[in-house]
Formats: sequence, structure tokens, C-alpha cells
Amino acid sequence: MKKRVLVFGSNGMLGAMVSKYLVARTDFEVAGTYHKNSLSALTEIELANEYNFDASSMAVGHDLDGILREFRPDYIVNCIGIINRYCNTGKSADVLRATQINSVFPHFLSSITNGQNKNTRILQIATDCVYDGSDGFYTEDARQAALDVYGKSKSLGEVDASNFLNIRCSIIGPELEHKTSLLEWCFSHAKGSEVNGYLHHYWNGVTTLQFAQLCDKIFREDLFSFYHEKFHTVHYVINQPVNKFELVELINEVFHLGLVVKPVSQPQPTINRTLASAFLQNDIQPMRNAIFELKKEMDYLNFYG
Repeated sequence: MKKRVLVFGSNGMLGAMVSKYLVARTDFEVAGTYHKNSLSALTEIELANEYNFDASSMAVGHDLDGILREFRPDYIVNCIGIINRYCNTGKSADVLRATQINSVFPHFLSSITNGQNKNTRILQIATDCVYDGSDGFYTEDARQAALDVYGKSKSLGEVDASNFLNIRCSIIGPELEHKTSLLEWCFSHAKGSEVNGYLHHYWNGVTTLQFAQLCDKIFREDLFSFYHEKFHTVHYVINQPVNKFELVELINEVFHLGLVVKPVSQPQPTINRTLASAFLQNDIQPMRNAIFELKKEMDYLNFYG
């Protein structure tokens, strides 16, 4: 029998890759939630079910209960989140929405899921922005010191429960809708354009493909307990650190964009939110490999089609 996977936020940057990757492997029955535009309306994909769902709605508990009762997932991947650019400290509406979705909803999800089926397991992406970026190579037990609404709201949403695993990382990948991420920003420039690459900002995140592959591995090999017994939040570290100049250069090279990447070092403090893990020892690979494999998978999936 196929394992049933429910992806919350299946039309977003992470959710779309997780959904498309799992569906393409044919070993899972995959359903997804969306807000406004369904994944099937954005790209060719056949999901077992799609649910219009708003995690900030006053009816979130009722709606969530109905979805879980109908689909009865073995695993849930929570890819819903309000990202940094939409968490403006000066706008009360932004702060409220970020708190509802990044902080409160994960606790609703854990509690209601546990009440329905204690065997359902939840994976959720957590962020490196819970750290201030002054040190780098943060391990799971490092003191959190978020500097903004986004980091603080995501920190509050890290659920400590037996059915919930937070996977901390930063991600890069393609988008079907809003196209505001670094990768899509690179794609948006015409060949020959000059773009900045910052030398003072260090990063060792993962691609959305690598996150999808981790989910796939956990589901196939029943590794939830293996990870969860380490800590309720684990750091996913598999790529060598690069600065943002090097990262943009890699994207430019692998995707044959023909950009002119200008190294920029602004007179401001170094930002180093690189992660390390006190619990998991993964083989570390060059970042170029990660970007190359992402491009290959995007072509294989016909990601935008």
C-alpha cells in the first residue's frame, strides 16, 4: 500500500518541489493544500486531492480537521510560511499574519493531527534566521537570537511534540508563482546583465530538491524516529559553505545565464548564518553539485510545465 503524504503549501517554492518530486517517484499517494491557485492549475501534475486552505483563517481548526479526516495522511510536510520580505515590522497586518501562520498554525497542526491519528508524522522546515548571523556554524543547541519578525515568528513555530520534526535549513529553488527568490531573481535578468554578488554573506543551505529527497528518504526508510530521538529540531547540512557572490556565480554557470556577476563587499557586518549539526554527520558536497542536480531535476520534472 502506498504511503499517503499531505503537503501543506503545495503551490509554494518548497511545496511544489516536494509534491512534484514525490509524485514523479510514484511510490506515494500525494495530496496538497493551496491558497488561491492550486498546484494543478500552475503545472501539469496529478495529485490525489487538492484542498483550498488558509492557515490564517478563523476557521483553520475546522478546515484542518476536515482535510485530515478525508485524506488520512501517514505523513505531513508543512511548507506553509510567510517569508522575510512579507514580515514588515512596521505593518501590524504583516506581524499578525506572520504570527498566525509561522507561529500558531504549526501548533494547531500538531495538536489536531495527534488527536485524529497518533501515528501520523509531521515534517516542517525551520529557518536559519532564528540566529543573528554574527557567529556562523550554529548547532541545534545554539542560543536563538532572531533579529526580526520572521525569525521570531518561525522560532515560536518550532513545535516540540512526539509527532513533529523541525528540519532547519535555508533553501533555494524555482518558483511557479511569485518568483521572488534568489534563483528566480537570477533568471529574471537578461543575458549580459550585471548583477551584484555579496562577499560578506555566507550560506550553506540546501536546494528544494535536496529537501524533497530528505522527505522521500524519511518516508521510505521510516526514519522519523531516528531523527526525532536526536532532538525535535535537526539541522540539515550537506553542502559546503559559499558566499552569495559564489552562489550567484554557480547559478550563472550551471544554468548558462550569461550574467556578469560583480563581487560586492559593503561596509557592514558579515552575515554568517551557516549551520552545523551536533547530531547528524552527513557527507558534505560542493555547492556546485547541489545546483547542478537541481537543474537536472528541474529538466526531468519539466518543472514549469
